[in-house]
Amino acid sequence: MGEASLLVVGISHQRAAVGLRERVAIGKAALPESLLALQSDPHVQECVIVSTCNRTEVYAVVNGPAAGPGDDALVQFLARRAGMTSDELAPFLYRLSDVLVAQHLFRVASGLDSLVVGEVEILGQVKDALRAAEAAHTGGKWLYTLFRRALEAGKRARSETAISTGATSMSWAAVELARERVPNLPRAQVLVLGAGATAEGIARALAAHGVEGTMVANRTAERAERLAQLVGGVAVPFAQLLSFLAIADVVICSTDAPHPILSLDSVRSTLAARRGRRLYLIDVAVPRDVEPEVGLLPGVDLMDIDALAARASKGLRRREAEVAKVDQIILDEIDRFAAWQSSQRVTSTIASLQQRAEALRREELRRVSARLANVSPEAQQAIEAATRAIINKMLHHPITVLRETALQGTDARYVQALQELFDLGPGPDQEAISPGAAVAVGGAHRPDPAP
Repeated sequence: MGEASLLVVGISHQRAAVGLRERVAIGKAALPESLLALQSDPHVQECVIVSTCNRTEVYAVVNGPAAGPGDDALVQFLARRAGMTSDELAPFLYRLSDVLVAQHLFRVASGLDSLVVGEVEILGQVKDALRAAEAAHTGGKWLYTLFRRALEAGKRARSETAISTGATSMSWAAVELARERVPNLPRAQVLVLGAGATAEGIARALAAHGVEGTMVANRTAERAERLAQLVGGVAVPFAQLLSFLAIADVVICSTDAPHPILSLDSVRSTLAARRGRRLYLIDVAVPRDVEPEVGLLPGVDLMDIDALAARASKGLRRREAEVAKVDQIILDEIDRFAAWQSSQRVTSTIASLQQRAEALRREELRRVSARLANVSPEAQQAIEAATRAIINKMLHHPITVLRETALQGTDARYVQALQELFDLGPGPDQEAISPGAAVAVGGAHRPDPAP
């Protein structure tokens, strides 16, 4: 087994509008198949996919250097999802390696890379992504450790700082947007389309704003009824969706459907029954639940997830002071991950060095075995012990130095030197992750803080 690299290739609200993000998005139902398809590529050893309304990211351990076939495999995977060529999609992607992957994922889990800064929902989504990879058996020790450290960073950010104080979720932001457009929201007829985690957050936020007439529609009637009971609302038949669309003042959509549920023609067919009453549609689903052309209909205001950006910027200004505190937590967690990463590189090199030395020892004893045929068993045992002792003493100092440098985060050049001098590869049960693009800060591999 050769050298491997830790990578993330992704697309998010930072670079791509919802129209492109929805083409790449992977729903829960398609996630297991997508993970297995990705890992079937010979260059991919481990993979985890994080796909939310704001991002689709592929985290992977790949064979070879960061800028190589493994990276190309991840880009091609996302390009196929989008129905584009790799060159067409590349301008909208970010591609990071090694410790910069850790920095990015820790920021994601902490809510710093979210459209609504400090949002609480993303932490559960990161946890769900890891669980999906575990269920599909596409993860491994590198990504499991990385994601566990990310979850710890996210928990610390929310418990040790005020980054999530106030309305810090996509669900809450959607309801706040509705309140801006409909000042008498508590007395309005609000229809929630969907019954998943985000829809539940929306329903809870509506209840917190005093909305009593919340209606819930979902393809699975039992889930709609359960959510409606949770917030004191009413479940309505999904088959009669257009009838309730005709009486609703606000519709907030958040399903996991792979295609739009409300088409231009279906919404247009309800306008006559509305008798000129304005319809506010807020679509926070990715892929979108409402065809974009619906927003062109007279008397209809359609806001998609990108419309939440303005509201999100207000929340960022209120919490700017907390961002620096979260960044420090992230750097602390990066140090811990880098130290673990160094220990794994060192362990791999030590195992390879010991394996090489033992193989040479056995080979030399085999070459002189005929001359030792008449030697007593006691003498043979003494020879075995002596040759082992020689190897152990010869390797003691370089192994000690490796372990010490691992604790300091300066092991990379020693590992590389030993691998080149002794022509070593990773040990039989180890895979070495290359140091990648890291910046040495205070004796550890730490990235520059994100702007």
